[in-house]
Amino acid sequence: MWIKADALLSPNLAKSTSWVSLFAKKDQERLRSLIVALDKTRAAMIQDTQNALDALSVYGDKIILLESLLDQYRSDEATFVKAEQWLELPPLSPLEAQKELARLKLLYLTEAKTFADYQYGHRTAGALLSYSKQEEMLLKHGKDLADFLSSRISSLGKSALKPLAVSLASRLQSHPDCPQAISELAALAEKLPTTLYRQWIVMVARGSPAIILPTAFKGLKDTLEGREFEKSLLLYNSFYVQKKQVRALLPLAMNLGMYTDRLAQFSGREDPMPSLNQDFLGQFFSKEIVQYGRLCSTDTMFRRALLEVLSLSWVYVSRPELWQEDRWPFGSLSPETIRNALLQVRDKTGLEHTGKDSDTMLSQVPWNAVLEAETFASKLQKPQELSHLLRLVSEFVLQNEACSLFLESHRYDADRNLLFQKFKTALYQAPSVSSLVPLSFNQAFLLMQWQSKDLLPPEILGLLLQAHKNVVTKELQPWLKTYMLTVGRSRGIPADFLINQNLYGTETNYNLFLLANKSGFRLVHYINRLGLKD
Repeated sequence: MWIKADALLSPNLAKSTSWVSLFAKKDQERLRSLIVALDKTRAAMIQDTQNALDALSVYGDKIILLESLLDQYRSDEATFVKAEQWLELPPLSPLEAQKELARLKLLYLTEAKTFADYQYGHRTAGALLSYSKQEEMLLKHGKDLADFLSSRISSLGKSALKPLAVSLASRLQSHPDCPQAISELAALAEKLPTTLYRQWIVMVARGSPAIILPTAFKGLKDTLEGREFEKSLLLYNSFYVQKKQVRALLPLAMNLGMYTDRLAQFSGREDPMPSLNQDFLGQFFSKEIVQYGRLCSTDTMFRRALLEVLSLSWVYVSRPELWQEDRWPFGSLSPETIRNALLQVRDKTGLEHTGKDSDTMLSQVPWNAVLEAETFASKLQKPQELSHLLRLVSEFVLQNEACSLFLESHRYDADRNLLFQKFKTALYQAPSVSSLVPLSFNQAFLLMQWQSKDLLPPEILGLLLQAHKNVVTKELQPWLKTYMLTVGRSRGIPADFLINQNLYGTETNYNLFLLANKSGFRLVHYINRLGLKD
């Protein structure tokens, strides 16, 4: 069962202190100081978590770009250096870039393990205040607040206590480790008898999702409402445990990619074959894999890691030539076990992806869309300045049906190729990537990538990394989706591991564009390098 956020809780309520007026004036100042201490600690934990994920994102972007450069130009040092200059990267030879890539991967892996182990944080008074230590502080502040409230709410009824309950639960919801299931739990708490409702308030006052346990309540089994609440509470606890465990996906994704690179001799032979966290692998590829996957929706880095692990794992299990002991990265887990887990993800979260037959598209779209596509194709035949070409394309992509027709119908194969060549010329005539980023319509350059139906070249990847907030707009989603499905299909990766709003949300398109150069997609090319049948 997947629980969606409930309107009962909100970030605004997490800031509220209006409920303080429920209590005697002599207690109000003490209450405010207790809640401020709790809020301050939790805010620092939230910020430290975001800072840690942001740092991983920076390392991840640099790794993707260097991998792309080495993949594309490793054997041509002159072109490699020229591409570096265009991308405004430090001047490195391919050999130096390989060493820098290894260094970045080690840094990423170190930071990812630190994140998974809750050992990140911020410095205060010259020492590191780790997340784990802050959680201990939060528990102490929460206990102080709960102890203070417990004796003071015994005479208050449910209607009077509701503002306090939803405010404390909203605060708890913002905790980095709190699962979304807290929203349904809070809604069910509203149906509890008054005695249990007061117990609920004392629990959420503690401030930590780890405290909300069935054993902390007395009398849950005595009423129907209490028993329903207990069921939801058990589900919440399982989600909480999984949300903590899923952090291990970040180092797992990097290790799996590094293993693949070493296997395919993309990385240096001196680099060790990294071992994968077998305990987490066993948990991840279990009957709970769908829930683990859905927990990754909280942050971009988790979505990226999930996308890579799912797609790369599918390549391994779908190619028996990789099942040999010296090539298989999953230890004692069998290909059948992993394949069944992946199929469960696809069956329970996937959507249907039906492609239109391009030969019959002209008869299936409105006449005005056909006319718009024909007009656009005619305009492409004329010489244009870059700015005019960008404006022409950017206006056209807003015409959804006409644009889809132009991008998918065989009728426009030659016109698409002409557009591809014009953009390619314009791209490489630009002095540097930053000269393109300020352009209002730089997303049009990505059309050339759609036409090529191949992995992203470093130049397009660099443009996307610098300008993605302006590039991947709502209007561009249809043809980005078509591109990704085309690339994935050519590498044997099912669509539901690539386009899946239940797992990745709408950010899938941007993430896949970045990861189109990563291990899951490169592995298919590596088959030839390994001397195996493609």
